[in-house]
Amino acid sequence: MGLNIKKNLPRLLGKHPTILEIGANVGRDTNRFLSTFQDLDLYCFEPDPRCLDRFKTKVLPRDRVHLFEVAISDCDGHADFYLSSGRRHSSRHFDRIPVEDSPGHINSSSLLNPTGHLKEFPWCKFEETIRVETKRLDTWASENNIEMIDFIWADVQGAEKKMIKGGFETLARARYLYTEYSNKQLYQGQPTLKNILKLLSDFTIQQDFKKNVLLRNRLFG
Repeated sequence: MGLNIKKNLPRLLGKHPTILEIGANVGRDTNRFLSTFQDLDLYCFEPDPRCLDRFKTKVLPRDRVHLFEVAISDCDGHADFYLSSGRRHSSRHFDRIPVEDSPGHINSSSLLNPTGHLKEFPWCKFEETIRVETKRLDTWASENNIEMIDFIWADVQGAEKKMIKGGFETLARARYLYTEYSNKQLYQGQPTLKNILKLLSDFTIQQDFKKNVLLRNRLFG
């Protein structure tokens, strides 16, 4: 995740935070949130059916998590979703790591067409596209009566602009946003950190982790 949540988040968010995890993948960070906070409202979003199968096995107890099987985007409907796959060579050995143990083999799927990603990570393939349900963050928040949000964790693989454009009203009510970013265009239309900050004029950098950044909403002081 890049951020030591066990050390930092309780101090930032207090004892009963409302957290949105956009791009929950197989639930590794979900379990960290659950172990860090005994009392929280945790909303997770994930459209990849492969990840969802693992999430439902790995995340326990499930009754502490609200899971939404959608991709957060800038429109309500359906969209193409580019599934990542492949095997990564070990950095220390020439043998291939089994797919099921290969970090990233299902971590790079995106609403955006991969471009530079294919050159940056040639082992990672995008050989299948599926249709997934998409929802604007503002639509979801309205449907679920979500008001104040303490923390948004976003790992949307280049689709940060889509997430932001569909969630201006909701983001205005969020204290912190932690998002992955890249100043290289790994996906078609991917925003740089500068682009993200331009879209989020009320947010300022709390800490830049290089590839991940913690943003604070200045409207909350």
